[in-house]
Amino acid sequence: MRIRVLWEGLRRAPRTRDALAAAAYLALGLALLQLGAARLWIFPGLPRFDLGFLLALLAMAALATQRSSRPFLVLLAGAVVTVGDALIGSSVGVVVLFGDFVYCAFRYGSDRGLRIFGGVLAAVAVAGAAAFVFRPTTREEFAGLALQWAFVIILSASWGWNVRSERVYTRAVLAAEHRGQTQRLRERIAHELHDRVANHIAVAGLNIEAARLRLDGVPGAPREIERSLDEASRGTDGAHEQLRQLIAVLTSVDELAEQPVEAVPLESLLPVGRRLVRTGADLDAALAPLDPVARGVVRRVLQELVANAAKHGAGDVSVDVAADPTVIRVENAIASGARAPGSGIGIAGAAALIDEVGARIESNAVDAQLWRAQVALAGPREGRA
Repeated sequence: MRIRVLWEGLRRAPRTRDALAAAAYLALGLALLQLGAARLWIFPGLPRFDLGFLLALLAMAALATQRSSRPFLVLLAGAVVTVGDALIGSSVGVVVLFGDFVYCAFRYGSDRGLRIFGGVLAAVAVAGAAAFVFRPTTREEFAGLALQWAFVIILSASWGWNVRSERVYTRAVLAAEHRGQTQRLRERIAHELHDRVANHIAVAGLNIEAARLRLDGVPGAPREIERSLDEASRGTDGAHEQLRQLIAVLTSVDELAEQPVEAVPLESLLPVGRRLVRTGADLDAALAPLDPVARGVVRRVLQELVANAAKHGAGDVSVDVAADPTVIRVENAIASGARAPGSGIGIAGAAALIDEVGARIESNAVDAQLWRAQVALAGPREGRA
């Protein structure tokens, strides 16, 4: 269990993992040097510089501390050190580290970097083959060395590519499973919404129609009651339509384009007897610089704020629009009587929604009598990131 926890910790800390790998490679290289694993290729004229093997090993170990964070830069610098090590005969530790650098380049490198690296390898291979063809005197002297280096590079590259391909495949499989689970969850939520919420809305609509029929038989009934029933009927119809759209979104595929939000008059969200007082700049003009998606999101948030004020507040609702920068304030009096307690879910959802378009929302009580929600908009946006 401890080993598993330690391994998971190393996966989350790549720099620590690279440092431990560099230390292990350094210890292995020093042990091999002590055993005489140096001067692998002895050619006439090679200088004898035993200290150079140690210096090359130390340089490669230092580069290994960045093997996964900067794979191509480490590979380039490691190739220079490896060439210097080869000029004095090469050591096993440096060869092993260079192979690890090639492996890391294929495992951790970007797609663009791999394309460039593949082109460089192809160019080197063509140049080496041309040198052996047009300079036959060098064939016997360096053919074995070239083949051994080609084997080291191909083996390391194949290993890194296989690990990279397996990671990409596993990620794709997990993403497909996640999409399937998410879609099944969305379909289940849509089913629950249809069976529970839609039925309640339908019952409310039927009760409203029944109340209207009874009201028609009452002579001299106040007009305010009829207007209230009309508002309630429009509210249930709108809620039913919004629910249908939500169910359609939940059961549709993720690639469907986002539908524009229908602009609902804010005044229609208030019950009879309460007014929406608009002050400041024109709301439509203030929202005009925003892209359609951001404009729709802001309207949805304002609808939520006004609906909250209608449900939990008292009296008229004030909507003030200040320009440059654009700030929209929604204020209402705090109800003193018994009202449905607010859970904060609507405001939290509005905050998460409006954050996607670079705006922010603040909602709190100014004092014991006044509640204020403030929406601060960002500048014009070209679209959602």
